[in-house]
Amino acid sequence: MVRTMERMLLAWAVVGIVACGGSTTDEPDTGTTPDNGILDANPTDPGTDVAPPDDTGERDTGTQDACLPDCDGRDCGDDGCGGTCGVCEGGTCLENGTCCIPECGDRKCGDDGCGGTCGNCLFGAECVEGACVVPCPQLEFTPARTVASWKPIHGLDDPRGEFFYQDATSEDFPRSVLRLEIRQYKGYDGPKEPGIYPFQTDSYMNCSICVNLFDQCTTEKCARRMLATSGTLEITRINGANGAFEGTLRDLRFQEAFIGTDWKTTLASGRPLACLDEHPVGLESVRLAVPQPECVPEGTGDLLDDNIADFELTNCLGETKRLHDLCGQTKAMWIVLVTVWCPACSEFVPIAEDFRADNPDTLDLWVVIGEDKSGGAPDQAECLDYATKRGLDPARVFFDPNWDTVMANIYPYGFQGIPYSIALDGDNMAFYWSDGSYGSLGTALGYLMK
Repeated sequence: MVRTMERMLLAWAVVGIVACGGSTTDEPDTGTTPDNGILDANPTDPGTDVAPPDDTGERDTGTQDACLPDCDGRDCGDDGCGGTCGVCEGGTCLENGTCCIPECGDRKCGDDGCGGTCGNCLFGAECVEGACVVPCPQLEFTPARTVASWKPIHGLDDPRGEFFYQDATSEDFPRSVLRLEIRQYKGYDGPKEPGIYPFQTDSYMNCSICVNLFDQCTTEKCARRMLATSGTLEITRINGANGAFEGTLRDLRFQEAFIGTDWKTTLASGRPLACLDEHPVGLESVRLAVPQPECVPEGTGDLLDDNIADFELTNCLGETKRLHDLCGQTKAMWIVLVTVWCPACSEFVPIAEDFRADNPDTLDLWVVIGEDKSGGAPDQAECLDYATKRGLDPARVFFDPNWDTVMANIYPYGFQGIPYSIALDGDNMAFYWSDGSYGSLGTALGYLMK
C-alpha cells in the first residue's frame, strides 16, 4: 500500500512539472502564469502572429527590411547597399556616379578636371594656366623728363632712320632711365607707321624694337641695366621728326643684361627680373638729330647729334675756360667726368692725358671733377692736388660740383658710373658719342680725329 502511494505521488509531480511548462491544450496561451505566480519563460502578447522557424532554425523576419541596390543614372560608385555600380577604368568616379578622365596634357600644375591636380609648383612659383611661373616684381616708373629724336640713316627723304625715346625719373641723381629705340634702317626694319608690334629678343644687338632700363643710377653707377626680352609696342602716332610721337609699351618683361660697346649681350638669368605692365610714351615734338655744320652759341639741344651750347668751367689754376673757344681748333673734344675718391678714375685719366699728348693737333681733353674724396663739392685746392698727383695738365682739369654745368648742357645717356666719357665734334661741338652709346670710345675718337 505504501509503495502504491509513492508511485501516485511521483506521477502527480511529473504532471505538475509539465503543466508549468505551458498548456498542452488547444486553447491559446494567455501568457499568464499559473496560480503559483511563476512567470512564463516565453511569453507572447495575445493575438500576435509569430512566424515559425525556417529550415535553419532561424525565425523568418519577412521582406520589409531588405536593401535594394540603386544604380539608376550611375556608372560607378556605391550602389547604396555596400556594393558598386561599376568601376572607372583609368578615371575617377565623381560623387554623382559618373566617370571622369583627368586631362593634364602639357599642364604642370592646377586642376586636372576631375577634382585632382596636374602637379604642384615649387616654392616661390605660382600656377598660371597650367604652368609654374615665378612672380615678376612690378616696376613703378614715373618720368620727370622726356626726350625724343629721329636720326636719318638713308637721307632726310627716306623714312628709314633711328628713332630714340627716353624717360628719366629725375633731372638729378639718383634716377632711373627708360630708353626706347626703334631701328628702322636696313638690316633691322623696325616699325615706321602706327600699329601694334609684339617683340621678343635676347640681345641688344639683334632687336629692332629695343627697350632698356637703367635702374637706380647714382654718380657712381647704376644698380642694374635691364633689357626687355619681350613686350608689345603700340604706336598711335609716328612720322620721323615731322610731328608728334605717341604710343604705349605693354607687358614688358626685363632681364638684367650686360651689354658691351659692340652691343654683344649676356643675360644674367633665365627668368624675368622685373615687369612693367603698361607705360605710355609720347612727345608732341620729335627733334631732328642732324647737327648744324658750325658751333651754335645757344646750342640746338643737349642730346646726341645736337650742337652743344657754349658754357664755361674753372680749372685748377683758377682760370675760366669756355667750350666754344675750342670750336674749329681741334678735331675731337674729349670730356671725362671723374671724382677724387674714384680709384678707376685715377687709373684712367693718366692714360687719357697720354693719348691727348700723342695727338695734340686733333684732340683736346677736359677732365671734370664732380666730387671730392668725401663725396662733397670739390674746390680749387683739391683740383690742383688731384692733377699734380696724377701727372695731369692742371689747365685741362676742372672742378664742377656734381657736374651740374656739364650735365645741364650735355645729357648723360644711360649714365652707369664713372669715369664717364663724352666725345664732341671739335668743328661744331656736336654731341657725337658717350659711354652707353654704340661702339667704343677709341672708335668714336678715331672717327672724329680723321
